Amino acid sequence: MTFWKLLRFFLPLGATPFLIASTHSIVDGALARLPNPEVNIAVFGIVKSMVNVIKAPELMSTQVFLAFVDDQKSYRLVRRFNWQVISVVFFLLSLLGYTPLGGLVLQYVFKIDDPDQLDLAYRALRIAAFLPFVETLRNAYQGMAVGLVRTGIMAVATAMRVVVLFFFLSWVVAGQVFTGIEAGSIAWVAGIGFELLIILSYFVWSFGSLSRGVTHLPSKDHGELTMGMVRNFFIPLGVMSLIAALIPSVIQAGIARFSLAPAEDLAGYAVALSLMTVIVGPARSLHQCLFVYGADEEGVVRRFCLLVGLVLTLVMLSLALTPLGNWVFGSVIGVSPTVTKTARGVLGVFALFPIACAWREFCWGIIMQNGSTGIIGRAKTANLIAAVVALLTSLVLSVHPAIAGAIGYTSGEIVESLVIWHHPAGSKALRQRMTIQEKL
Repeated sequence: MTFWKLLRFFLPLGATPFLIASTHSIVDGALARLPNPEVNIAVFGIVKSMVNVIKAPELMSTQVFLAFVDDQKSYRLVRRFNWQVISVVFFLLSLLGYTPLGGLVLQYVFKIDDPDQLDLAYRALRIAAFLPFVETLRNAYQGMAVGLVRTGIMAVATAMRVVVLFFFLSWVVAGQVFTGIEAGSIAWVAGIGFELLIILSYFVWSFGSLSRGVTHLPSKDHGELTMGMVRNFFIPLGVMSLIAALIPSVIQAGIARFSLAPAEDLAGYAVALSLMTVIVGPARSLHQCLFVYGADEEGVVRRFCLLVGLVLTLVMLSLALTPLGNWVFGSVIGVSPTVTKTARGVLGVFALFPIACAWREFCWGIIMQNGSTGIIGRAKTANLIAAVVALLTSLVLSVHPAIAGAIGYTSGEIVESLVIWHHPAGSKALRQRMTIQEKL
């Protein structure tokens, strides 16, 4: 095992979040060129927030596939579980899109009372309700790609999705075929569906069928697999995903309530958060290295994870502390000098995030290998509590609201990493293995 081998495995995983981020930019650009751009962009953003919270647990289907599938029997059981997840998420999203419940949430939570805006939101929700059918399966077969050390197909599929979306939305804009909200929603669902089709086609071409492909996966030490084992593994991860989706909204609400200039402070925080999310995106896939290489090479993987976190931290510091940040925020993103100044300060606080994230991802991999995912849900709860406490403390101490938001967000990540590190499911097993490696 060498860093170069790990890097070749990890680079497609790390590149995928950048490609996914570009799809959001393409969609936003199309909405800006269709009628009523401000309204469509605003409503579509709210719809995405609603949908992302509800569908957050389905993102964990990748980890379920990686943790349990190693033969045709386990594949059939996990596939059945995935369809259960799809059914539940589709039902919940359908309640929002096809019943008055969606209107109530839009009016009382997001303060959307205008009938035309409500109609736009309902159109988007009705299309987005079909997301779980493509996204859950896409995520599961990405897990298969990771397990087979064929991560390149993930980046290729996402890149092809970017190209197809660009031409589709260019056609929509040129012919004014759909409204902005419809174009964005169709691109969201169909784009992921196209990505799923590419991945499935690759595995059928490589192995003849998916069921044959899973027999090439490495053996898992899980004994006789049952649906209860899969649910016990998945539920804490699903809860964790829900909490993770709520944290940014809670922090932004705190900034808005305490700020004297909420529009500027929220803009500075949001721009820095978006950039930080793109930069840190690769680190969020580090736990998958443990599934493939961690059993025998944890020392190398541990150093690799920390190196990735350090590199990403240095990238963020360069944007926060050098003129490069002015160019990125002012010229590339195009925000005002006031927002740029705030965003650079926020990004400087966020610079601690990648190191904490990389270490947490490494510990996650250890815990997921052991099947002890319960601590992950509790650690994410600790993240939320720590984020709120740090945010409120900073605001009471008269810290700039946007900076306080970054302190809260980063503090939550650090606390989550410490909770996982000090929990027996993560730290004890990890320290024992590190001791054995040192003796050898």
